[in-house]
Amino acid sequence: RATLQELFPTRHVALVDDRIVSVGAEVSAGRIVEIEPEAIVIDAPGGEQRRIELSRPALPALRP
Repeated sequence: RATLQELFPTRHVALVDDRIVSVGAEVSAGRIVEIEPEAIVIDAPGGEQRRIELSRPALPALRP
């Protein structure tokens, strides 16, 4: 299973609302203005900027 960084090594992308998005994308909470390793920064409709922590996918259990 590839990570987003492996699929898009030269672009910062994030998985938001079940979509792969980059800076400038419109999502349910507003427009993405920055993608950090652990969070995204969004311009919300009221003009405020919000930093939203990204969750990490759960790793499958290892089998012996």
